[in-house]
Amino acid sequence: MVAQEVRKLSSETATATEQIETSLKTIESNIQALMESMEQIETASNDQAEQVQHFSEAIEKLNEITEQMALYIR
Repeated sequence: MVAQEVRKLSSETATATEQIETSLKTIESNIQALMESMEQIETASNDQAEQVQHFSEAIEKLNEITEQMALYIR
């Protein structure tokens, strides 16, 4: 009787261990996907910041030209 209970507990432990391993692999996969998404977001953010900088520089140049034209017209 005791041996039968030990075998049953051993089987349940093995099943639980497999479920835990599966859960850990799923968590690891989800973390990896999250990290990749974060890297993509960082890249997109950096690209947008660069575009904003270029746009700002273009606006400054246009302002300078506009001021020069206004002085020339006067």
